Amino acid sequence: MKIDSGHSLNLAFRSLDLFSIPRIGTFRKVWKSAVVDHISGRIEPPSERFVFEKGEKYVEALQNFAHKRLGLDDSAAEALIQDLSGEILSGLEARHRFRITGIGELVREKDDSIHMKTDTHQFGTAFGLAGLPLTLRENVQAEEQRTAQKVEEAKAATFTVPVEPVKPEKAPIKPLPVLIVLLFLALTVSLIFFRHQIGDLLGIGKGTVTLVSNDHTDKQNDNVVPVDTTSEKNNAQPEKVVKKVEKTVPTHDFSGSGVAPRHGMHYLVVSSPRSAENAAHYAATLAAQGMDASLINPWYDGGFYKVSVFASTDKQAVIAKMVEWKDKFPEKSWIFSP
Repeated sequence: MKIDSGHSLNLAFRSLDLFSIPRIGTFRKVWKSAVVDHISGRIEPPSERFVFEKGEKYVEALQNFAHKRLGLDDSAAEALIQDLSGEILSGLEARHRFRITGIGELVREKDDSIHMKTDTHQFGTAFGLAGLPLTLRENVQAEEQRTAQKVEEAKAATFTVPVEPVKPEKAPIKPLPVLIVLLFLALTVSLIFFRHQIGDLLGIGKGTVTLVSNDHTDKQNDNVVPVDTTSEKNNAQPEKVVKKVEKTVPTHDFSGSGVAPRHGMHYLVVSSPRSAENAAHYAATLAAQGMDASLINPWYDGGFYKVSVFASTDKQAVIAKMVEWKDKFPEKSWIFSP
């Protein structure tokens, strides 16, 4: 079976990057960068192509190709290579040129030297890019034409169905929830500003211990005498009430006497001021009212002081006291467990 030498040569160019043909020369595949051709006014993108070089050092690559790709033995491979060489030389002798399809054209000069005129794109361009005109205006126009053509093709392949736009319905405003919220806010504000008047009207707070000053006050002792208004023994009004004591005068000095919090202890805290002076004054006020008040120093400089009215290692006992005295202190009490 005779092997087609022209087809075999074309396969060699498609499969090999470097090979030589005896008495002709060497063909090497190279990467060609983008070219700006001012003569033709075009920009050619990067591509791969074969260049022609002198020398026959890579004939063995063509022989291996004939063995592995074409399945020829040594003698058949050698015969094929000689046929290729003879066919190319015959064409150069007769026409001074030999055409290699898809690659280029070998040309023989008068001094018997051989060179190759390569085709512009032997194996296509990088990423399938096409050549562009050199001027920017032509590039833009060409791109606009391609875009317009694609739009027209898309329009021709599709059709539209007219649909009337749906008008969104406005949700009606429901006045009832708004009125409920406004009434709730008004009630909350009224309770805050008129809590004392409402308490007096409903009788809330009657029967509690009140501190008064009257003619029976001990002249040598400035302490105020407590009077229980719920006791039957004190139903009669005193002869003369001088004034109500609105502020208890502290009789204990807690200045500089704060204690460090102890691990394992649980403290019922009723106030946590940042100022040492305010904390000491409040602790003294509670102590004057008979409370077992104590002043706890902050953990770190600049921290908050704590005023405690009960402390125990039994947390349940502290919780019971907090429930028992929940109405005794205007501030919210809490348990501190260091």
